[in-house]
Amino acid sequence: MRPDILNPIFSEVELLKGVGPGLAKPLARLGLARAVDLLFHLPTGMIERQVVETLDDAAIGGHVSVIVTPVSYAQGGPRSPFRVQAVDSAGDYLSLTYFGPSGGYAKKLLPLGTPKRVAGRLDQYGQERQIVHPDVVAPEAALPTREPVYPLADGLTGKRLQALLMQALERAPTLAEWIEASLLAERDWPTWREALERIHADPRDEVARQRLARTSISAS
Repeated sequence: MRPDILNPIFSEVELLKGVGPGLAKPLARLGLARAVDLLFHLPTGMIERQVVETLDDAAIGGHVSVIVTPVSYAQGGPRSPFRVQAVDSAGDYLSLTYFGPSGGYAKKLLPLGTPKRVAGRLDQYGQERQIVHPDVVAPEAALPTREPVYPLADGLTGKRLQALLMQALERAPTLAEWIEASLLAERDWPTWREALERIHADPRDEVARQRLARTSISAS
């Protein structure tokens, strides 16, 4: 029989804030039916962002974070990509490119004359620098320079998944330790809950991953 202390993490994902029928479908396709499934839906990689003041400081082909100001919109035709032309603090241009019917969304996200911090992969397209479908568009405040990458499904963004993961982590209880103290000390392993927090912050944390490999939580 499952201890009552585990009940919060075995609640259905529909009980998490923001999960309705539409979001439940992509979660189900990933096998994420309960909060505990989210806890063990581990990241597969990490994006390292280069925070730059100007585009000239950025490496082409890398992930960057930079403040730009949108100055114009452009679209060649209904099937052409929608482009937001923006400038950095030095006046150099960056094209923020959206494919599909995203013009209205891009205009709302990037109003002309309003500085925004954008993050994404910086590429060179002909003579212009561009970011296709920026990962993040936010106010000027700094963004995290490192972001874990998760397996996703259509209809589920990384940002939305991380918000749900934070809710699942809040539900994770502090459990009595079941591993011998001598082994914990020898391996320098964290607690179960701390290991979960660490692996979601950095998938390269092998100590946290080894600790979680010794976890067995029954759904019964």
